[in-house]
Amino acid sequence: MARKRRIVFFAPQFAEISTRLAEALSARADVLLILDGRQRRAQVDPNWFRSATANLKVIEFRADRRPWRLLWTPILLMAGTLFRPDIVHLQEQADAITARLARYFRARAPVVATVHDAEPHIGSDARFLEAEGKPFREMIRADAALFHVQSDFTLARLRSLWPDRPMVRTEHGLMHAPESGQLRASEPGRILFFGRMEAYKGLEVLIAAAERLAAQGRAFKLVLAGRGEEMDRLRARAEQASYIEVVSHFLSCYEVVEQFQRAELVILPYLEASQSGVAAAALANGRPLIASRIGGLPEIVQHGLNGLLVEPSDVEGLASAIDRFLADEALRRQLTEGAVKSAATLDWNHVAEALSEAYERLLADRSKGA
Repeated sequence: MARKRRIVFFAPQFAEISTRLAEALSARADVLLILDGRQRRAQVDPNWFRSATANLKVIEFRADRRPWRLLWTPILLMAGTLFRPDIVHLQEQADAITARLARYFRARAPVVATVHDAEPHIGSDARFLEAEGKPFREMIRADAALFHVQSDFTLARLRSLWPDRPMVRTEHGLMHAPESGQLRASEPGRILFFGRMEAYKGLEVLIAAAERLAAQGRAFKLVLAGRGEEMDRLRARAEQASYIEVVSHFLSCYEVVEQFQRAELVILPYLEASQSGVAAAALANGRPLIASRIGGLPEIVQHGLNGLLVEPSDVEGLASAIDRFLADEALRRQLTEGAVKSAATLDWNHVAEALSEAYERLLADRSKGA
């Protein structure tokens, strides 16, 4: 009988989706999941680690400051080497430790990189890459034998930059899925905007649309849950409005699910987008969306089925779409039912199956070239 494949999965960020994907992969292979301990505590239900499969081993590390990075790099290289991986899969993060792992393992096993953004978003992402991250990102991409992406939009943009590199496209699996005890009815008129409050998220457009709706007499509650530069810049404007609730403290994984469950509608007024974990979380909770028709968002938010699409930066169009949703009970029911159905397509087992097939092709090609 053939030996089971062995996969090292390195997750310096995106702890929840990495955990869910590693668990799905462990049904097909032995997996060593190496993830940032701070992100794990922030994003992942601790009960999950008590029920992890026998084929999944977990190592937590810390690399938020230079002394920790210097300490953990050789430890992780040693742990990965002793695991004897057939594949090393990493979440792309433009930092030294991720780049060093990719460079070290490329001669030992094929490196697969999940690329979330082909190019950085405007704001802090672009500034970080320009200031210090670009050399590390280029090293990681040069050493990866395969790119994994989660939208056709990202696939096309990345292929324009790396036309000869093999790529595999999967769906973005569900996030923040509720347990049975967390299910609750949505609160009428409650609208959720969740996540990092960065320049590309369109927060100012959303606040302007909310102001327009309130001036027209529409009753609603807009919840802004998250932290970031745009929240800092627009906080005073948001907090002076009685119809806006600002939730900027850290939310546990349980509180995140609670916010999605309470919401009747989730909104993504983005100015740029590659794909969206927030959209996946909304669908996991059976909540419809209003989103900008931009980037990879139309691939998950299907107009008239599980949500509504509007043009980016269009304050009037966004306000009109929200008003239409709130005023039309039949539309709300239709889109909510569509959101529940759409969630079934974002199964991590489907993602793991597609990746496993891509791993086998990669290993076969490597064997032919040996």
